[in-house]
Amino acid sequence: MGVAGQVFGLDDKPVLNLIVIVKGKLGETEVDVFSMTGLAEGDPYGPAGYEIQLANLPISSIGTLNIQIFDLDAQPLSSPFTFDTFSDCDKNLFIINFTTDEK
Repeated sequence: MGVAGQVFGLDDKPVLNLIVIVKGKLGETEVDVFSMTGLAEGDPYGPAGYEIQLANLPISSIGTLNIQIFDLDAQPLSSPFTFDTFSDCDKNLFIINFTTDEK
């Protein structure tokens, strides 16, 4: 189970080398994981794609996980966005795209 997507600038162009962090709780497990835009292997989500594995199996959660974008100086470029997860195997990859004022 994971979350993936891209980050775009205000000019609708992909923005590379931004940090994507997911924090919160998934079941009884604390989550604090990160990735960078542009590192998703094989570019399946686009040039500024990211992919973060959250668990080895689908787990349902409501309002316990947040995802946020940061620059390389750890300055937030987005507000935390809360998302839910599902225990259904057909709903175990969450696509979340962001737009930021970075270029």
